[in-house]
Amino acid sequence: MANRLESILILNALQKDIRWPRFQELLTLFKTTENIVNQSESTLSKFFTKRIAHLISHWSDKFDLDEEIKLIEQNNITVLAYDHPNFPPSLLEIPDPPLLLYCKGTLLPQDQRALGIVGSRRATIYGTKTTLNLAQQMAQKNWTIVSGLAWGIDTHAHKGALQAKGRTLAVIGQGLATPLFPPDNESLAEQICQHGAMLSEFPMNFAPLPRNFPQRNRIISGLSKAVLVVEAAKRSGAFITADFALEQGKPVLAIPGPIDSKVSEGPNLLIQQGAKCVTQVGDIIEELESPLFKNNINEELPLNSSPPGLSDQEKMVWENLSNEEVYLEQLINNTGLKPNQTIETLLTLEIKNLVKQLPGQYYVKL
Repeated sequence: MANRLESILILNALQKDIRWPRFQELLTLFKTTENIVNQSESTLSKFFTKRIAHLISHWSDKFDLDEEIKLIEQNNITVLAYDHPNFPPSLLEIPDPPLLLYCKGTLLPQDQRALGIVGSRRATIYGTKTTLNLAQQMAQKNWTIVSGLAWGIDTHAHKGALQAKGRTLAVIGQGLATPLFPPDNESLAEQICQHGAMLSEFPMNFAPLPRNFPQRNRIISGLSKAVLVVEAAKRSGAFITADFALEQGKPVLAIPGPIDSKVSEGPNLLIQQGAKCVTQVGDIIEELESPLFKNNINEELPLNSSPPGLSDQEKMVWENLSNEEVYLEQLINNTGLKPNQTIETLLTLEIKNLVKQLPGQYYVKL
């Protein structure tokens, strides 16, 4: 009989037919995920179509559970089910949450303060430069950047965050054990896993099929407080992400572009339809850090709460930092630690990507 984790992996592998609403029906009827996958076909057929009953009761015909668990362990993957303490709470608020996330890297509470940046794979120099600069500036202001690790705009969104030594999350449309698409971003993916995470709802060996990418876009917007569209055609993945954001009640922002540019048709249209026009980082901050928006963020994530896994000394230093510059001598006075203890602790926190050193012995919290 399948245990809890195994049963969720099984049901997630059947996600083409078992989306969140149907999963909720199954859970209401059978109480636990273990009970669902261990039901007989005849019992299931009393409540669902014969096709669904057969699919669930014969799950092993399509899914190799032992191989899945082996790949999870080999690739050092964390599986975050929908009721796991570290599962992003914002995803449970969208109409169709994933049953689980496969996570390579680390999700932190501060990642709830996230901006999605999406756009064309065929980005222009204007688009990539703008994306890089805005992502870098937002990461410097302690916003996690979420994107899809595709060519073009996505790539530069992640790079901008990393250049600022900030955090970034990549949501991909394939399993985490399959060769990455695009292959050019292998090195970038490794950096993302060190300063954030790669996330997928697809089983480990799931290929990067075209139909996966629109589906994963709802997770990009679901993880984000708002979505910024840089360059995109009218019918594109970025436009789909913007639609998901609107459906989820998230602000949509857009970068204006030349009226004769195909890749600017999408953002220009979004602006016409009411998306906030962004020409500088202050426009994003104005939208996301209004008093009302700040209050909403603080209710979900107190910015003074310490990340998990810190020693008492690391926690003390981290809690005496803020999003504004703090001078080293002031930090020593506030904590009561010796100068060498404070410096060593700051170095440890910097390695953990929780603190950033600025010129002149100033530090800020990431």
